[in-house]
Amino acid sequence: KRLVRCRNLQLMNNSLNDLSKITFPSCTHLNLAKNNITSFKKLPKAPQLEHLSLSENGITSLSTLSSLSSKYPLKSLVLQGNPVEFTEGYRHSVFKTLPHLVLLDGYPRLPPD
Repeated sequence: KRLVRCRNLQLMNNSLNDLSKITFPSCTHLNLAKNNITSFKKLPKAPQLEHLSLSENGITSLSTLSSLSSKYPLKSLVLQGNPVEFTEGYRHSVFKTLPHLVLLDGYPRLPPD
C-alpha cells in the first residue's frame, strides 16, 4: 500500500525476474536496469508508466513487445545492454510496435526508424 502514490521507482540491480503480479498505479518512471527480466510479459502493471528502463537485463526477443502498447502510455524505453539490441531492424521494430514512443535507448525517433 505504500507504493500507491509512488511516481518514480528505482529498482536497479536487485535480481528481479518477474513483477507481473505487482501493480504501481501512479508510477510514471520505472528503472529496472541490471535485473534478470527476460520477457516484457514479466513487467508490473503500471497504467501511467511513461518512462521505462530495462537496460542490462536478459531480453532476447521482441516477440512480446506488443504487450507494452496495451499496458503503458510509454514515451521512453531503454533496452540497451540486452541481447535483443543486436536484432536486425531493432529500432524500426520497436518504433513500429510502440507508435507513441518518442525515445529509444535515449535517442529520438529518426526518419529511418
